Amino acid sequence: MARSPRVHRARVAYHAWHQTFDKALRDTEENLLVPALGRLLTGLVTAARTQAVDLAGTAEQRLTDEEWRSMLLEGSQPERPAWQTPLFASLG
Repeated sequence: MARSPRVHRARVAYHAWHQTFDKALRDTEENLLVPALGRLLTGLVTAARTQAVDLAGTAEQRLTDEEWRSMLLEGSQPERPAWQTPLFASLG
């Protein structure tokens, strides 16, 4: 049974569209979604760490932004809580 030229053209057009859409979707995932998820996860982990450090002391011991930044620049930040170790394991 021979295919009609119309069906053949429709299949060719569908496959061309599918390949183009698939490549666009892959590129979008690699260039936009993965970096965005990385930034989101980094932000969440940073927020968890900051919150744990802020809550570790009393209200009188809370650091201002300037004190916190200078402490980080000096390398004298507090130790990471044990529950956060798995979150940072991939960072070394």
